Amino acid sequence: LMTGDKKYAEGAWVEIENALNWPDWNVNNHYLDSGKIGPGMAVAYDSFYDVFTDEQKKFMREKVTKHLLEYTLGAYTGNNQHKNMLYTENNWGAVINGSVLMWCLATMDEEPEDSEYTTLVKFLGSCASMGLEYSMSCLYPSGAWDEGLTYFGYISEYHGWSLLSLINSCGSDYGKLS
Repeated sequence: LMTGDKKYAEGAWVEIENALNWPDWNVNNHYLDSGKIGPGMAVAYDSFYDVFTDEQKKFMREKVTKHLLEYTLGAYTGNNQHKNMLYTENNWGAVINGSVLMWCLATMDEEPEDSEYTTLVKFLGSCASMGLEYSMSCLYPSGAWDEGLTYFGYISEYHGWSLLSLINSCGSDYGKLS
């Protein structure tokens, strides 16, 4: 990447492919697990974009769709046990909505505008962006987090990563930091 030596991208691909080939990301048992994997996949997709092949990028999109996005669609549309994820005002809202937003921003323009994938990530990205506002609203008015200082740091990472992705991708935080 920075050195121009492809061995780093090749090494990263081994680890990424390993995680993508897991049977699932535990969404049915502990949805938060998949939310914690998403940001790494989004950053890897962006970071190695110029060195990964089109086939590798397509494989990533397919597996993240299977392991995270399909379940999240159900959560956002009220069709699974996490049907209130869009309105969650706790650390899960920050982690999962932040993760989904980062992935959607990283891949939103990868397939034709009218493709099923593009339609899905635009919808989920919009929902995730709105969902972040619910978890961020818990910081108002004092800036404190009701789950304690450790969780304040935890949610701040996910809010920060997702807002930085939003700013870098779209040129704006759309008033979320105001």
